Amino acid sequence: MPRKNRLKTVLTKALITILSVEVLLIVPLNVQAVKSPKAKEIITVGEEPVVSDLPNNTPVIEPRGIVTSWQVSKSYDGMNYGGWVTYGNRKKSKSTGTIAFTVKTKVYASYSGSVKVGIKKVEATLGFSVSNYKEYSMTNTWNCKKNTEYKVQYRKRYKTYKVTQKRTDINSWTGQIYTKKYYVTVKKPDGIDVRVVES
Repeated sequence: MPRKNRLKTVLTKALITILSVEVLLIVPLNVQAVKSPKAKEIITVGEEPVVSDLPNNTPVIEPRGIVTSWQVSKSYDGMNYGGWVTYGNRKKSKSTGTIAFTVKTKVYASYSGSVKVGIKKVEATLGFSVSNYKEYSMTNTWNCKKNTEYKVQYRKRYKTYKVTQKRTDINSWTGQIYTKKYYVTVKKPDGIDVRVVES
C-alpha cells in the first residue's frame, strides 16, 4: 500500500477513536445525572416547590391549627310587653253598672337571634326552657258609667334576657387571638296586664 494511503488510513482511525471517546464521555455523564441516587426530587405544593430529600431529623411543619372555645353568659334586659288584645266588651247602657270579667290565656316563651352553642346550652345558662309556656288568669270588676261602651283588654308580659355567646379562636401557629360575639334575645313569661277602656 502506498505510504500516502497508509497515512490517510491511520488518520481516519485516530479520528474515529477520538469521536468514540467523546461519545463515551458525554453519554455516561448524561445517564449519571438522571440515575444519581443523590438527585433531588422536586414536589410542587401550590406555588411553592418543596425538596423531598430532607434529612430524617428535619421537623415537619404541621398545618396551622385553630383552637376554639366558647363562653356563654346572660344578662337581664328589662320588661317586654305584647300588644293589647280585646277580650270582651260592654255595650252602652242607660244606667250605671259594673263589668265582671275573667281573663285567661297562655303566655309562651320565645327567642330570636343566632344560636351557636346549641339550644340546650342556652337553656342551661338561662335556667329555663325557651319553649315552655305558662297559663295566667285574672278576675276583676269595673264600674261603668251610663251611655258608655267599654272594652276589656289584656296584654302579655315578659322578662327579657340577652344571652351572649363569645367565641375565641387561638391560632396555634402565630398565637393570635380572635374573638366574636353572637347574641340571643329570650322572652320569659311573666304574667298578663288587664285594663278596661272606654270606646
